[in-house]
Amino acid sequence: MVNPYAVWNTTRDNTIGPEGSSDPLPSIYGALPFSSPSDTSSLMTFTFAGFNPSIASCTILGPNNSPQFRVVTDSAMPGYTVLKTMDGKNSALIEWREPVKVEVRGMVSKQRASEFLRISSNKRYRIMVIRSQEFMWIPNGGAVSLYTTGSSDSEFLGRISRSVGAITLEMTQNAVRLGLLQACIITTVLLQSGENID
Repeated sequence: MVNPYAVWNTTRDNTIGPEGSSDPLPSIYGALPFSSPSDTSSLMTFTFAGFNPSIASCTILGPNNSPQFRVVTDSAMPGYTVLKTMDGKNSALIEWREPVKVEVRGMVSKQRASEFLRISSNKRYRIMVIRSQEFMWIPNGGAVSLYTTGSSDSEFLGRISRSVGAITLEMTQNAVRLGLLQACIITTVLLQSGENID
């Protein structure tokens, strides 16, 4: 099976992205319409920090570098990772036992991670369904970008990227308004965990 995230840290030379930007084109080479944020300063940045020892136990800092969530893998409950708000409320859950399962409270009922982040038929991106609406996670150069589906012009909603010692989730204000934040945080943990979710 082809890993749709195998291009994670690869680069392509001489590639000009949308609207003449230096952002690389999505890996689907224009097979699906998409847009890119014209002003990246409007993105809300969430940084995964304080890995203990991995992304499965960390703190998520919000746009003002203030703690917003905690990802907790408790040794008293091996095999479970919980996304908690800073006031201690459980927001989402990952069960790491085969098959890996995920649940996002009030948004995604418990299901296999391979269903939550289904690989497309052409194996080039993943499909995430939230409240009956489909979204695409497309490997895009050094990031995995989130887009809407089902229209003639897909809207860019965010991206997961990594650098030395840091993982970042950037989201548009529209994506946050749509209530996608917790689902995107869980997606980040799943995709960056190093675990097989399929």
